[in-house]
Amino acid sequence: TYTHEMTHDSDQDIYLGGYGRRSGLGPEFFAKGLLQAPDHPYDATITINSILKHSKSDSLEGSRLQVLDPTERFQNSADLQNYVHNMFDLIY
Repeated sequence: TYTHEMTHDSDQDIYLGGYGRRSGLGPEFFAKGLLQAPDHPYDATITINSILKHSKSDSLEGSRLQVLDPTERFQNSADLQNYVHNMFDLIY
């Protein structure tokens, strides 16, 4: 909750460089996408699962947008950098 609400306080000026939110995207898009971990494996946001471990049976494998187990996927900072880099390559 804390990171979610702090993102609301900071998204327009700090994270988005004073440019404000992209037209058509509300405040929840940024609060959830920037810092908050997904609530469940079928969460329809592109976020970094840094907390929760899920089994394959917990998710809809064809529509999952996050890693199932962050302790397996992210062993060091290079793993995280590679993941985020590839995520942005895919999006943009």
